[in-house]
Amino acid sequence: MCCTISTAAAFSLLGTLSKLDASLSEFNPIGHHLVDPINEAVPRLHLKGYIRLDATFNVHGDDHSIGSGHIKKDWRAQKIEWLIKLEGSYKLNDNWEICAITHFLYDTAYDWQHSRGLYADRVNRTSHYYHRGEQILREFYLKGFWGNFDFYLGKQQVVWGKMEGRVLDIVNPDDLRENPPAYWQGDYEYRRIPLWMANVTYHWSDYSLQLLWIPDFEEGYGPTPGAAYFPPFVDIPSIAAFDDSDKPSHAFKDHQWGLRFNATKGRWEYSLVYFYTWSHSATNFKRYYRIVSPQDGFINLVLEPKHTRLHQLGGNVETSFYWLGRHWVVTNEIVYTMNRYYSVDDESILPWNVQDGVVKRDDIFFGSRWMTNFFGGELNVIVQPLVKYIIGFDHSLYMPGTNQELMYGALLVFSKSYEFTADRLNTTYYMLGFANAHPSENEGWRHLLEVRWKVSDYISTMLYYEWYNGDQMGIYGAYNKYDNVGMYIKYEF
Repeated sequence: MCCTISTAAAFSLLGTLSKLDASLSEFNPIGHHLVDPINEAVPRLHLKGYIRLDATFNVHGDDHSIGSGHIKKDWRAQKIEWLIKLEGSYKLNDNWEICAITHFLYDTAYDWQHSRGLYADRVNRTSHYYHRGEQILREFYLKGFWGNFDFYLGKQQVVWGKMEGRVLDIVNPDDLRENPPAYWQGDYEYRRIPLWMANVTYHWSDYSLQLLWIPDFEEGYGPTPGAAYFPPFVDIPSIAAFDDSDKPSHAFKDHQWGLRFNATKGRWEYSLVYFYTWSHSATNFKRYYRIVSPQDGFINLVLEPKHTRLHQLGGNVETSFYWLGRHWVVTNEIVYTMNRYYSVDDESILPWNVQDGVVKRDDIFFGSRWMTNFFGGELNVIVQPLVKYIIGFDHSLYMPGTNQELMYGALLVFSKSYEFTADRLNTTYYMLGFANAHPSENEGWRHLLEVRWKVSDYISTMLYYEWYNGDQMGIYGAYNKYDNVGMYIKYEF
């Protein structure tokens, strides 16, 4: 009798879950009642968008002095980030259309908890919410096709690289508020900072030539002091005073230019690129001392954040083949950067002999991605070695992970879908680590485990766990007290 009741209860529960799943599969109130009627009423207009919640919570207790920066980590929620994306396009005719994308971001972590260590919202409102027009109007461009030409004119993103890391993806600066950068992030479209530009491509046969003219400049956005991900190894001396940043002007001589040649031959694809640009992050040049009031410490060493000109040459080679009983796709990308400035800490800062504290060097960044799959395509595997070499760099380091003469790393990705769930369930494990030429120094590893469930065509969810290990002064090891669990919910309409 008891077994019969339990079986009946189980079938009843399964029936209830089945009905709930069926109702959620059609749950799209904004789409059905607002977006779809507008699209039907204006045939040339197409609207869509999503609402996304991404929240992470630290799994460690309070720590009042992390790293050389003595971070007061007394928060639990590292982010509770709400993002609304609205995207629209309007077809002028068969060949031309206007496209626009807006983002509205708000991080409620600053409202949800009272923390002395989490104060970035008082330093820069962008850490809390988007408040500037260029942040909200994310993309706005005219797209057109004329003969063999493609035109994209306006504020946009341009993607040159194909790898999980941004090796050849060098055109747009980064939003790195969640430092350190994770080369596995699938949301590069969200992390790139769009720029105003003219983007014209000419196609012929198996070839194409792309020209970029970029009169716009935006610097990369990093974590603000007081943000959850501000680097623990950054210790800003009290004697330091920062001057206004020296940024490029809007004059023609300061514009950026890019050129990309692409060829496809059978299973092979090749690209060659040249980019005449500015450094996305400013380098701090030490300038001079000045006398200040006693409450400000009597004396300051003035530093000028400066963006400098760069020449970047790069290439991409991708092919596919059958080897060891399975199919492989291999992508190789390389970038050679000329005239990059690096900060060092082994130059004189004596008042009568202040040196600028920087050196100019060329560097090479190379990555090779190997992709294959197992079990009939259910398990996808990526192995991606990375190497960065700063030519002739023999100075003492200023910050970990940035000025190593030779740094090498590896990205591993294992992604498993489950056929018995109609591929609605997916688990993915990422691991990224770096080391350098000094065997005693380990920059550390960053790990991420995701469990995704596709509720419907409109709703997707994810639970994830992220953790770090390595030396306390490494670019990832420094975050060993920042392990977190997270949840992600996305509703598309």
